[in-house]
Amino acid sequence: MIKRISWLRDEEIYPSIPNVDVFVNWLMGIKEHKYFDKFNYYLTGGFISWPVKTKDVDIIITKRDGQQTTLKELEELMVDMFDSAYDTHGFFLDTCYMRTPQWIADYPRNKEFLKSAERKQLFITITKYEDTGIVCKYRRYGLLNCSYTGSFTLRGVEPSSLVHRWVDLDGNYARMVDLRKIIKYYENNNKRNIEDFLNKFQEYSGY
Repeated sequence: MIKRISWLRDEEIYPSIPNVDVFVNWLMGIKEHKYFDKFNYYLTGGFISWPVKTKDVDIIITKRDGQQTTLKELEELMVDMFDSAYDTHGFFLDTCYMRTPQWIADYPRNKEFLKSAERKQLFITITKYEDTGIVCKYRRYGLLNCSYTGSFTLRGVEPSSLVHRWVDLDGNYARMVDLRKIIKYYENNNKRNIEDFLNKFQEYSGY
């Protein structure tokens, strides 16, 4: 049984390990959200890199060209995404907003190179209470923690655990996958199993 401390609940929660079928069911529901078309979305982390072992689904939300959005809309979207994942489909969703997408697996395993290529930008997470674990300066808006930080040295920690896993531990990360590509694929009633999912979407970095 997996135990997680929920960002949006007061209690500990026990979600199931996600699988392709529940993930796709969640996708087909959340794509109808009234604010869904205002943002771009990318699947990252364990579910695309090592889906059999992962304990949650990581989604990066980014700015979409031509769209005017507000923090209130983003807050409502992130809350509804989490609630739908956990309450309806029984898995734990980890979302963050990054204005311009940047994924560590697209870069060489070199700390100095990562430092030179890293962008500082608006980074937003969602918690029920203020996240006192954030080292960098941030502002609170509703349930959102808004900070100006690096894409790789998140939360103001350097070197971050992400950098450590990618460089020092030779971590096995896949590239980010656009959620709309996954939605389009499964809207055509393609088979839902992990082998087909990995064959279609899992692409590892060449570094």
